[in-house]
Parts: sequence; structure tokens; C-alpha cells
Amino acid sequence: MKYVMLVATIFLCITGCSTNSPNDRDPKVWDYRGGYVIAKEYHKYLVVRNTNSAEIKNKTVSQLLKEAQPDAIWITVHTDNDSIHIGDKVSISIDGGIDQSYPAQASAKDIKKL
Repeated sequence: MKYVMLVATIFLCITGCSTNSPNDRDPKVWDYRGGYVIAKEYHKYLVVRNTNSAEIKNKTVSQLLKEAQPDAIWITVHTDNDSIHIGDKVSISIDGGIDQSYPAQASAKDIKKL
């Protein structure tokens, strides 16, 4: 009986500590590498995965976030990019980890208008 309990405990520890690699993820899961800017603050951009310029113009940020859930992220950059405006499609280079709040939060090495 002790042997069975030991094997079960080891099995639970091993499976509990495993993680999925990015290649194992569902392709429907957003990788935060690009999206559309729906709000802008000093050195911060709120980016969602899918939207269009008509929705951005006709809806509030709260409405857009509700529709985008869970695919939204606040990106903080070290320098403000005056060429990026609300409604622009952007490419993001994440620097470090991503805080999985909603919207998610991360720092970026760079954010570029596409």
C-alpha cells in the first residue's frame, strides 16, 4: 500500500509541475504579438486582438474590452511613439513576462505601426 501511495504522489508531483510549451497551445490562443490600439496613455497602449476601425470609433473602450475578452493587453514602452494612434494595427515585441490580469499587462521592447 505504501508503494502505491508513493507512486501516486510522485505521479501527481510530476504532472502538476509540467507546463505546455508555446507549440502545444491552442492556435486560437492569442500570442500578444500584434493587434489594434483601442486606447493610449502616456507610454502605454491598450491593444486588442481583433476589431476594426468602425468598432473603435463607434464603441467605448469598455464595450471593446468586453467583446475582446480575454484578448486585450496594456503594453508599456520606454519611449512614446507619436506615430501610433488609436485604431492602428501594431506589432509588439514583448520584453519579459506577461501579467495575466484582464486586460493583461506587459512591457515591450518595441511597438511598431503596421
